[in-house]
Amino acid sequence: AKPAVFHVEEAENEENIYFAVDKKLPVIEIDYYGILMDYNYQTGLEVDLSKTDQEAIAAFWLKASNSDYEKLIEQLQTQRVKMKLNDWGYCLLVDKISDKVSENDEKLHQLFNWFFLLKSGYDCKIGYNEDNIYVLLPIKNNIYGIAYIEIDNQRYYAVDFQKQKPLKMAI
Repeated sequence: AKPAVFHVEEAENEENIYFAVDKKLPVIEIDYYGILMDYNYQTGLEVDLSKTDQEAIAAFWLKASNSDYEKLIEQLQTQRVKMKLNDWGYCLLVDKISDKVSENDEKLHQLFNWFFLLKSGYDCKIGYNEDNIYVLLPIKNNIYGIAYIEIDNQRYYAVDFQKQKPLKMAI
């Protein structure tokens, strides 16, 4: 079976669209569980992550914050409403975008997840060691088998949205 496709250039019937994609801007296509979707995104946000430290993360934040990221966040929020995604579904959608934008750079992938989730209004933090970067999300329930750190009496879990990779982290 061929996946459903939601590509939109001009809308005649708003009930049939998810959001408009500006074809003059860079476009990426993702497969969100069988639904192919186009999104606008900002290019040129790569930073040198050969050394994972506070300076590299700050450089990414500065570059991403000064980019035209609002269009993508608006598209993600529209998609969330139209598809009736809960928080986890939205996080998985953000992860698909981050994976595509980062072009297989796992550290950059996690930084995009962090940035997009923060700009979407989520409380999340970033953790790192010399080899990896982790998105830390507050989760009210105890989750066993996942690393966490406690900040101001709140547990922030090192979440892996793709679950194919084992987390190797000590806190």
